[in-house]
Amino acid sequence: MSNKVDYIAQKISEPISIDGNLTKLTWQKAQWSKRFVDMVTGEHSLFNTQTAIVWDDSHLYIAFKAEEPFVEAHLTARDSIIFLENGLELFIDGGDCYYELEVNAANTIYEVFFIWRDAFKNLAAITIVSVKLFGVVGIRAVFVGHLQILICSV
Repeated sequence: MSNKVDYIAQKISEPISIDGNLTKLTWQKAQWSKRFVDMVTGEHSLFNTQTAIVWDDSHLYIAFKAEEPFVEAHLTARDSIIFLENGLELFIDGGDCYYELEVNAANTIYEVFFIWRDAFKNLAAITIVSVKLFGVVGIRAVFVGHLQILICSV
């Protein structure tokens, strides 16, 4: 695994309201990631997906732009297994554990925190940080075949 830095989140001086509006100056000035790649092949996927991440002294803000011409989602119960539907996923690596937040095109949230078995045996060695989901603003069509989403502030 490479130690090369791929993306650095920018610090902002003022909190932003969570409303899904990616035309705000904060998002216009933010550095957007490189185009995402397929996790199996490493090749660029057929449709573009990018993210921008900014933070202030108390929040982490994550925005996604994702192209998808056939938006579809049917599961609406919180924590449904939604990974087979259109959606976006956020993973935060904690070493011996990870946090996952996923939102589908119907604004259904799947949220989970995993601790690896070996780490769980020595739970005293893990510091669990509280994650509060302050807002998820749903996927909204910008024009046919494109999506924009502001996932969360944690």
